[in-house]
Amino acid sequence: MARLLICCLLAGSPCLWAESAEEAPLDLEPIVVVASKTPRPLSSVAAQVTVIDAADMERGMVEDIDGLLKYEPGIDLQTDGTRFGATSINIRGIGGNRVDIRVDGVPARDLFSVGAYSSGGRTIAEPDRIQRVEVLHGPASVMYGSNALGGVFAVTTWNPSDLLARNPESWWLGLRGGYQGMNSSWVASGVAAWGEGPHGFLVAGTYR
Repeated sequence: MARLLICCLLAGSPCLWAESAEEAPLDLEPIVVVASKTPRPLSSVAAQVTVIDAADMERGMVEDIDGLLKYEPGIDLQTDGTRFGATSINIRGIGGNRVDIRVDGVPARDLFSVGAYSSGGRTIAEPDRIQRVEVLHGPASVMYGSNALGGVFAVTTWNPSDLLARNPESWWLGLRGGYQGMNSSWVASGVAAWGEGPHGFLVAGTYR
């Protein structure tokens, strides 16, 4: 009888392991940095923070920065209505150089205009280069200086290691194409990453 009991336990063990392996992954709360400059759970931050990640952009079929902010309340893409297109981000009615735009922690250049045919917008990465966007609504001049009077728009781009984690091989390739009917324009974009050990490379290009 003892042998029979042991055999039953051993036979039932794989079933227990299989059941535990099929458990759904645990969804953790988003961690934000832009609101306090230290990683903190979103629920512990008093300020209003909007987080948009790559999965959100894929579901929304985001084609450009305008599409990225299309359904976000209180955030608009500021444009001068000319051939220069988008120039800055507007948060709660405040835009221009009063919104601090950062790409991988590096402040974007200031917006300037010296005439109808010379305008310098604030460069923002293409959607397929963006891993995550954090928007801090409201003034943050204490942490980021006077340029953050309207808020902070922080962009985190892809690292090669992040893209290589999606592919068991030592390389990753992503291609994207699209068409915009409002201005009859086409876009073709590609991102390639390669890595070996602690070293990695990322190459990206976009044609509009």
